[in-house]
Amino acid sequence: MLFNSPVFVVAFLPLCLGLFALAGWRFGPRAALVVLLAASLVFYGWWKPVFLPLLAGSIVGNYLWVGVMRRAMRRKPLLVAGLVANLGLLGWFKYAGLFAATGASLFGVRAPDLGIVLPLGISFFTFQQIMYLVDSYQDETPECGFVDYACFVGFFAHLLAGPIVRPREIIPQFVRHDGRVRSGDLVAGIEMFLLGLAKKLVLADSLARFADPGFRAAAAGHPLSLVEAWVALLAYGAQIYFDFSGYSGLM
Repeated sequence: MLFNSPVFVVAFLPLCLGLFALAGWRFGPRAALVVLLAASLVFYGWWKPVFLPLLAGSIVGNYLWVGVMRRAMRRKPLLVAGLVANLGLLGWFKYAGLFAATGASLFGVRAPDLGIVLPLGISFFTFQQIMYLVDSYQDETPECGFVDYACFVGFFAHLLAGPIVRPREIIPQFVRHDGRVRSGDLVAGIEMFLLGLAKKLVLADSLARFADPGFRAAAAGHPLSLVEAWVALLAYGAQIYFDFSGYSGLM
């Protein structure tokens, strides 16, 4: 589910906001955060629900591990073990196929088909939790419950493409949240969302029409003139800029 897709703009986001506000008004801030977490899991599982246990297991495992580390007399071995586990999981999905193919080529055998599909956002939610592990080791993370931590990792606005944020920058916002949706915040959020949507749809997607033909021609082996090459290059650079700028505005 893309942030500029119709299903997100006209269905997911209004429904999520409405349920969040209703839960906060009727049952309190904890219920609102539970709704936000549930919406984030739906958002993540929209492409492939099979990866939901991976995300949930990573969140639960790291939260419990940090609790063990905080109570331990010797924290460093537990920190190292947590880092190895997180990086090992990330390395398996991102590099196991590469290592298998490289090893097979060295020994002159056929590379095995590991059938690995890269989960969406695994780099971002892994490094987000690595940052939490390290900050907890240094006693720089605020105290929080499981729902606050799960929202910190799984919040749909940054789950797939970041940015990676420090725990002390966002967790206190979840902890202090009173369950209310204020009109001023809502107006500011809508304004930022529409500005980001305009950057994506009007600017970035329009520039892609100039960049894509040049790169397709180059990939097919067709020569480009100096002007064509520069147009494609500059249009692509501006497209990427407005894509990321628009994403920052969207969320």
